[in-house]
Amino acid sequence: MATGNLTFFPKTETLVMDADVRERLRDDQWEVLQQAAATTRSWLFDNLPSDAESAAEFCGRDGRIVAAGQADIVSFQPAAAEVREWLEEDEATREIIQAIEDLKDSSTGGPGPVTGCPEQQPSDSSGTSALDGVYTSLVTEKALRDAGVTDPALIRDDAARYVWTLADGIWRYEATADHYLQMPHASGHYTYEAGRFTFSWPDGTYISARLEIDRDGTIRFHDLVDSVPELQAETDGFWSAPWRRIGDLRE
Repeated sequence: MATGNLTFFPKTETLVMDADVRERLRDDQWEVLQQAAATTRSWLFDNLPSDAESAAEFCGRDGRIVAAGQADIVSFQPAAAEVREWLEEDEATREIIQAIEDLKDSSTGGPGPVTGCPEQQPSDSSGTSALDGVYTSLVTEKALRDAGVTDPALIRDDAARYVWTLADGIWRYEATADHYLQMPHASGHYTYEAGRFTFSWPDGTYISARLEIDRDGTIRFHDLVDSVPELQAETDGFWSAPWRRIGDLRE
């Protein structure tokens, strides 16, 4: 698995030499070495695959690309800042980092990050039928607690195995558990437009999320927003469970 918009393990390949190498080489030898370095750099620029091409190859080998949410990126920044401070204790490294910052500020930009395999990318179609099918999900008490839900009754009522049916803007579920469920089945409406999923509960509240769709049809929910802020923790825990596609709609 790779995170498309947050690079944890940047890879560099650099050939270095001691400063006294120049003193041991004749001028013509030094010129050959400089020319070889320049030619190698030009070759790399011309032949290295783009991020999109590398991503396509990675996905073709059964890799999966995901995108870190804004909250994930923000939480990562303090740790990254500590590493940068440590690196900048070395003067030469500090100058290199500043040069990179200057280059970034003067850059006109380029293609955005690849945040999913082609098969994972949500359809831009405004038709909700793109999601039609039958899915199953397992919401656990642990997932709800980890998300910050503290009400025992709420945790108990949400924790269950769900079978979801999506059919042209209408959803319904059947829930089962080894304990009493206050609402073992329900139905309502949803929309799917420009990659954004909006799910309306029977009481009029709703959630929205960005979808990641795996090649096997599994749906994963990102950047969740609840229309009732007080319910955000419950939403984060409930929708952290992926929906595994188990079938098509019956004719």
